[in-house]
Amino acid sequence: MKLVTKFSAVLLHSQDLQIKHLDVLKDHLVTAKTVLGQVNPIQDQGLFIDYNTRLFSVPADWTFEPCSSHYDSEEMSIEPAPKVFLQNKLSRCRVKLEEVTALVESKRRESAQLSNLVVAYTHDHSLGNVDDISNDYLEAKQQMVFYATSECILKGEIDTIVTALGGTFQRVAIRS
Repeated sequence: MKLVTKFSAVLLHSQDLQIKHLDVLKDHLVTAKTVLGQVNPIQDQGLFIDYNTRLFSVPADWTFEPCSSHYDSEEMSIEPAPKVFLQNKLSRCRVKLEEVTALVESKRRESAQLSNLVVAYTHDHSLGNVDDISNDYLEAKQQMVFYATSECILKGEIDTIVTALGGTFQRVAIRS
């Protein structure tokens, strides 16, 4: 009987400690929630700007530092090889853009058709499993977004290369 009484007292004491600990944790969470509710992003940004604003001045030893993994030098290259490289890259980008544009259109049509099927399968369950057709639709939509992203990247590359080549660009065959 004494053993059970002592054991019960130890368990009661441990429960009291656990409750006190949980109360402390709850107080911390309530305090954190209160503080987070008082955050003012505009004021915080202003404070950050005030304490991090400093004038920029060019260092006295400001010089060109070549990259160790490239053949950098201070002189601008006017050799034809870089221009040919960019023209070749531009040509490859344009070919790839045509391929990707066709894939985007194909996936757009496929996802539109699957969307119509999802609607039909949803209204009439006897046509088939809605989950399967929904998964097919989502997969087609995901592939379309992937190809559309690739299309945007290729257009960006093409615009950048055309801008870099300026008015001197002429269509040339890819050279090795």
